[in-house]
Amino acid sequence: PNKVENDFQQKVKEVENRYYNNYIRKSRIKKMNNEEHTGVICQGCKKNPIIGIRYKCSVCPNYNLCENCEKENEETDGHPHIFLKIYTAIIF
Repeated sequence: PNKVENDFQQKVKEVENRYYNNYIRKSRIKKMNNEEHTGVICQGCKKNPIIGIRYKCSVCPNYNLCENCEKENEETDGHPHIFLKIYTAIIF
């Protein structure tokens, strides 16, 4: 094979990898947005269960927020501790 053919094959692989990586990333985001944290109540709006990303206080044992309440908390400096961002529900 000549250089032009090699360059073409390389570009095809790059495009395939980019497409595949974007597909995987989008499917993970979709899963995160639909994740249901059964038995977990948002301390802000009392939503039960929390759907999507769950924010768990790193200090308080049972303090969780949904995405909307975490954004509001961040804007108002409400809760003083750092939150853990939990994407996947834990099933017992």
